[in-house]
Amino acid sequence: MQISPSTTFRIPTNHRTRIAAALLLSTAFVAPAMVLVASDRAAAHTLTFGYTSSGTTATFWYGTYHESDFNEGSVSLTGAGGTTISKFTLLQGTRPTGLVSGVNWFETDGSFDDGPVPGTGLFPGGTKNSWACCYSAWQGATFANLVDGKYTFTYIPLGDPLSYDPTGTPTGDWAPVDSIVLSNSISIVTPPRNIVQVNTKISDVVGGTVLPVFDGGTLAANGGVTALNFTITGANGTLDQAGLHTMLTGVLSDAVAGTPGGLTIVNSGAGGSITLSGANTYTGTTTIGTGTTVAVNGSLAGTVLVTDGGMLRGTGSVGGIGVGAGGVLAPGNSPGTLVSAGPVVLAAGSTTQFDIDGTGTGSGAGNFSRIIVTGAGNTLTAGGTVAPTLRGISGAATNTFTPVVGQAFRVVQAQGGVLGAFSGLAQPVGLAANTRFDVVYGGGTVDLVVTPAQFGALADWSSPMGAALDAVRPAAGAAASAAQSAVFGPIYGLTAAQMLEN
Repeated sequence: MQISPSTTFRIPTNHRTRIAAALLLSTAFVAPAMVLVASDRAAAHTLTFGYTSSGTTATFWYGTYHESDFNEGSVSLTGAGGTTISKFTLLQGTRPTGLVSGVNWFETDGSFDDGPVPGTGLFPGGTKNSWACCYSAWQGATFANLVDGKYTFTYIPLGDPLSYDPTGTPTGDWAPVDSIVLSNSISIVTPPRNIVQVNTKISDVVGGTVLPVFDGGTLAANGGVTALNFTITGANGTLDQAGLHTMLTGVLSDAVAGTPGGLTIVNSGAGGSITLSGANTYTGTTTIGTGTTVAVNGSLAGTVLVTDGGMLRGTGSVGGIGVGAGGVLAPGNSPGTLVSAGPVVLAAGSTTQFDIDGTGTGSGAGNFSRIIVTGAGNTLTAGGTVAPTLRGISGAATNTFTPVVGQAFRVVQAQGGVLGAFSGLAQPVGLAANTRFDVVYGGGTVDLVVTPAQFGALADWSSPMGAALDAVRPAAGAAASAAQSAVFGPIYGLTAAQMLEN
């Protein structure tokens, strides 16, 4: 925190004293130079005034010759969060740690005297008099969790000592002593804090006022490419997509080894995306929220959880994938392969989208998307809807590829095996007439195969035979029964010509 101010306070003779100063709290908590000048006299308890600070907390102290266990007034603080009043309820018999005479601790330079003689100078500009001898106690009031912004504080002397009412009219005995002078520039420097608040900007981190440490707060993306390295504490963190396309090329890691840090990605705007291109080592869960698109083109050590309205894309690798109802898994940025080094679970109500722009297994135009699950025992559990896409593919794609009957696309390979089945298949735009996609499940594979939409409509096919096949074939996407597999297993994957030959 840094205070650097320049404000003058005067104590009128009627003793209705309010000492005000402006404090600037930002990563610099800066207040103006403060000067408190008495008129000619005022019998009182307050002999000095100052402040201490740590992070986003500031404590205001005054030295008094009246030692007591009750407050002798209040301080009001007005700024970004409104106005808060705190009574002086802290009591210390010795000067508080952190008060530096003449820097953030101000006293009078004059006589300890009830007479009409004002102080003769400003401490430390003049000669310090004997007031320090007379402090009996220091009383303080603390303000915590201060957000960035400009603040004004006001000292409110105790109004009615009998009822301890700080809102009444101060009497002569309870107003500040004569000739109190608060002078010198005040500089309170707040060390850069972690990302603990909502709506921290990336520019705050770049500017050095906020450390690149997720610690329960939210970092708002600003678009473009960010090469910063971040760490994540056990309090986790939130990254706001903010309707922008932002790429993070740095490394995100656990702040403390052995303490997993997790990241939740949300979107306060509309559209946009977050691309993680670095070799990220944090071990907590990455949660993708509603309206958020995240592409992992680098790597994540932890598991990714896609919730309702979120989408996971990319050509990198992750430590596991869970897609809940309403969530979308779409490997690639256009056609491409996403690798999972942990189990993949596709829940009921989820959608798994595969871009198919050709027969290649690379990335971009002429290829198709895949999910590869590595590691012994790591399985893919199918569920929800599978959605092959031929047209409207984003990124590098021709959007003109039309597969023919018999073409198969191995979209899933799972080293630990494939469990379950999709509940259905959404047929895409761009198929040739009388064709559809079906799913063929292997022990550790899933193939999308182009088949006749109606066997009975194949040219030269015996109408009764084709109609009979159509009547017993499984629904597209669903797992076939043993009897259905015995019939259709040998047929799926054949070209139309090969079918007609048999």
